[in-house]
Amino acid sequence: MQAIAMLVALLLTATTTPAPPVTTMGDLHVEVRNITSTKGDIWIAVFDRADTFLDDGAQAHGKIYKVTKTGSGTFKLPDVPYGRYALSVFHDENGNGKLDKNFWGVPKEPFGFSEGAKAKYSKPAFGDADFEFGAGTGKVVVTLREWKDQ
Repeated sequence: MQAIAMLVALLLTATTTPAPPVTTMGDLHVEVRNITSTKGDIWIAVFDRADTFLDDGAQAHGKIYKVTKTGSGTFKLPDVPYGRYALSVFHDENGNGKLDKNFWGVPKEPFGFSEGAKAKYSKPAFGDADFEFGAGTGKVVVTLREWKDQ
């Protein structure tokens, strides 16, 4: 009888202890490579939908960072929900708040996409740049390139 009372007490204690919260978001770290100038800003846009990938204002998350060194830099986007995303990054070298383009719409500033997606004569598809962000997958690498090098 005493053993049953102890078992009931243990079961009651176990069911009233709250479970630890399930983490559903984290910090997304974006390593940007091939930064060739310390002028301007790095713009990072995180897209979560294929049908609006690269549309102005359609990003799910984004941030602008001041460039402080050449080579590579890692930039943190905090509290991004886990999910499937594609990244677009560009170096706004003159700091005018946009990706400068020539008369034909060809970018004049360095840009890049997650998963090494290319954009020579048309924008890449979401599926070319998408990746799964979740626990243990918090870093993405994007290499900046000039249009002619795509």
